[in-house]
Amino acid sequence: MTFLKTVGLILLVPYGIACLALFVGQRTLQYIPNQHEVAPASAGLSSLQTVHLVTTDGERLLAWYAPPREANNPVVLYLHGNGGNLANRADRFAWMIQQGWGFLALDWRGYGGSTGTPTEQGLREDARTAWCALVKDAQCPKQGDSPALTGGHLPASRVVIFGESLGTTLAVLLAADVQPGAVVLDSALASALDVGQRRFPWLPISWLMRDPLRADLAAPRLTRPVLQIHCHNDPIVPFASGQKMHALLPQVRPLVVLEGRCHTPALLRFQDELTAFVAEVLVAPFPERLNLTRP
Repeated sequence: MTFLKTVGLILLVPYGIACLALFVGQRTLQYIPNQHEVAPASAGLSSLQTVHLVTTDGERLLAWYAPPREANNPVVLYLHGNGGNLANRADRFAWMIQQGWGFLALDWRGYGGSTGTPTEQGLREDARTAWCALVKDAQCPKQGDSPALTGGHLPASRVVIFGESLGTTLAVLLAADVQPGAVVLDSALASALDVGQRRFPWLPISWLMRDPLRADLAAPRLTRPVLQIHCHNDPIVPFASGQKMHALLPQVRPLVVLEGRCHTPALLRFQDELTAFVAEVLVAPFPERLNLTRP
């Protein structure tokens, strides 16, 4: 019996160390920011406006903004993933400009030129701040120090929330509260908790995780149309986690599955599905003409 206790203690010590190391260092694994601020022109997007949004907790967020070319064109709120900064998505933004879409894309706190340190509560506040800069919403606080956007104050039904990788959890959490015109999820995870449990099944992740980002709990409340894209062999977000999210969304379209090993694939690989979806659910139903055109 003493021998078994000794063996148990020997095994328990490294297990405890692993738990402690993960608890202490988890946010360095979950958030991988590039903190360097990049001007849009340096990324080949000289037509974009650089704006700074101020959150209710005092952080200053860098964002890139382009109003739509035509009054009824889509306007996208773009929420990027856990790595890099806005410049890493320049090809996607260039594609949107070519389509004549408007968009507001922000660097999370601690990313790019944004102040602060990323946490779940902070990122949810960032997403809400960007939404309030775009949309006329009675639940939004006064803008305060955030600038008024040319063509801002849209009705919620005119905006597409586009989430990428970790940003899909923030997209679902926000969209379930605000009910935008539509939602696009690229490489979606059911939650950060779900991915953590799949990656470390031998650890008590549910006890250790500070930022679980439980989009799976919010998904059933999201009643707007959703387009979801996922690579079948995704090395970062398991395909099964994306399937779990897909099953929870009441108004989701058939899952767009891309073959091969990829994560947040080139937008050109699903541009046909994306443009058809947005045209179906957002463009056609809106006859009103708003003064949103690009100068």
